[in-house]
Amino acid sequence: MKKLIVLLFFVIGICSCKEVNEPKDMIKSSVKEHLKLYPKAELADLYKLFFQGEFGPGHFVIDKEKADKYLSYELANGKSFNGPDFYYCGNKQIFVRANLSLVYSGRVSKELFLEAFLNSAAYDDYMSVEDWQVEWNEVYSIIKNMNLSFENEKQHKISINNNLKNGIFVGHHSRKFVELYDPHYRVMLKTEYDKMLKKAE
Repeated sequence: MKKLIVLLFFVIGICSCKEVNEPKDMIKSSVKEHLKLYPKAELADLYKLFFQGEFGPGHFVIDKEKADKYLSYELANGKSFNGPDFYYCGNKQIFVRANLSLVYSGRVSKELFLEAFLNSAAYDDYMSVEDWQVEWNEVYSIIKNMNLSFENEKQHKISINNNLKNGIFVGHHSRKFVELYDPHYRVMLKTEYDKMLKKAE
């Protein structure tokens, strides 16, 4: 009986450790996947990735008419729409970056794409700026322990920290990221993305 109890506690201990380590592993996996797609990404780009994973597009005041016009403009003037159809923002796998190539190629109508984006903007189950600052610091410590090096890392770290201290939590792509990868996407809930594809069939 004692052996059975010891074995039970051993199994519970293994499961508990796995649960504790899972968020850390998910963060590492998200960073690796992002750098596989965009090897020249900088710290500012990773911050934006994880920030979008928490807040989605809801940090913007979305005006449907303006969103429609800007989407049309971007589709008409984008130089390229390279990259995967979608990939997850950060480790929580709630939000994705949906590539405008879906619309540009005709696989999804602009109306359906815009609908998914606007519906996602209504999502409001996200943390406070203060809690986000704590979470980002945890994410950054994991990134540091991965022994990665980024151009302009010190500069970006200072900028991010100063912004957070002033209540500014929105992040932007680095100049190099925009120049090299010319990103064209909209952040939306994965559930809305799936609904959009289903409607487009």
